[in-house]
Amino acid sequence: MKFNLIQNSLSTILLDAIQFFPQDLSKQAESHGLLFGISNEDIIECEYVFPVGSVRRRTENEITPDRAIDNAIQTARQIVSTSNNIGTYHSHPYSERFPEWADPSNMDVSFAKFLKEPFMLIIAITRDSEEEKPLDLWYGNYDAFEFIYDKNAKGHDAPKSTKLNRKGQSICGEFKKYTFELRGYHFNGKTLSDVMLYCLRQKC
Repeated sequence: MKFNLIQNSLSTILLDAIQFFPQDLSKQAESHGLLFGISNEDIIECEYVFPVGSVRRRTENEITPDRAIDNAIQTARQIVSTSNNIGTYHSHPYSERFPEWADPSNMDVSFAKFLKEPFMLIIAITRDSEEEKPLDLWYGNYDAFEFIYDKNAKGHDAPKSTKLNRKGQSICGEFKKYTFELRGYHFNGKTLSDVMLYCLRQKC
């Protein structure tokens, strides 16, 4: 399954994650937003991203969206566009990078089951540079997994996972003092699984 980010979708997600990455790393907060696009069989085009700053609860390692506000945004968007709400995104801010930093948490899988929306994007991000850098993007390839809710695990623990017989693709990059990785997941009604993310740089 190919998930294409177009029309400045990537830059909006990245800037929103940076906005909620504070100077004090002990007070990290996650970003949250809605994805709009068009699905055509195995190709999805995300052509509009709406950052949602107003949420019910925001802490250093979790965010609880306000569904009333999200629903109002979805309704308003559908009035002026033919694209549909296809999912959500949020950030995972960390003090340093590690291999699974953009994987969904057990809480993320639970949240996907609650929303029942087809896609979730997670942008893992860290501020690890002393100097400002221009935007630089590249693709990351890795073994794809399916993530399953573990009722015996805590919210921020890793969920159960099963390796799939295919690859996943993420969008990695550097911008200003930050390093980031954006991964996409498809929700099939029970589990989250990796998708192939694509982005044309001049349209991201």
